[in-house]
Amino acid sequence: MSSSDPEMTIEQWRQRIQQAVTQLDQGHASWIRLRSAHGSGADERPRLLLPGSFNPLHRGHLAMARIASRKTALPLDFELSIRNADKAAATPDQLVTRLAGGLTGQSPDSTNTGFAPHGLVLTDLPTFVEKARAFPDSFFVIGVDTLIRIADPQFCDGSPQQRDQAIDRIAAYGCRFLVFGRISANRFLEFRDLDLPGGLVSLCNAVPGVEFRQDVSSTQLRRCRSDG
Repeated sequence: MSSSDPEMTIEQWRQRIQQAVTQLDQGHASWIRLRSAHGSGADERPRLLLPGSFNPLHRGHLAMARIASRKTALPLDFELSIRNADKAAATPDQLVTRLAGGLTGQSPDSTNTGFAPHGLVLTDLPTFVEKARAFPDSFFVIGVDTLIRIADPQFCDGSPQQRDQAIDRIAAYGCRFLVFGRISANRFLEFRDLDLPGGLVSLCNAVPGVEFRQDVSSTQLRRCRSDG
């Protein structure tokens, strides 16, 4: 499903986002395109997605998007799920406020100009297995922190077997991960630093730190905002 008009006002975007959240919440769709990465009115199924909560969107997200699109020669869509597998779900009002600024270039983080020129897809797909089923043969653009969670059995009822089955299902849908480094415990952590299941390693392409390093996170920005 698609809706994309860069000339919409922030109030029109707020109304559109609210409608999309309602459609997803009521099960009328599993994903809705809010802004196209393929040109005006296009409704092609995304094949390069950067999942996140974007609370707020920041220069690190945009650098990852730019590099991923260049490496794969694919247009990129940011993807935000209205439900999250390991974080508290945002309220509809919070989602509206979070996304409307990025869609109009009025993001709370003044270091960027919003989601453009990339697309934005709103989904009800909290797990990567669900994302892979909806978007087969796709690349998911993630940080090493997300990859660590995918490898952690605690997100599969503590079962390594269930985790491995989830990884196998992602592979069966033809999906892969493009992995970027991130600061963790005051250290820049890269893909090569991780101890991962073999099945997951085989699905990953790593972006080395010499090509990408952004020492910024949404958590840091939220903390700075709350501290004034």
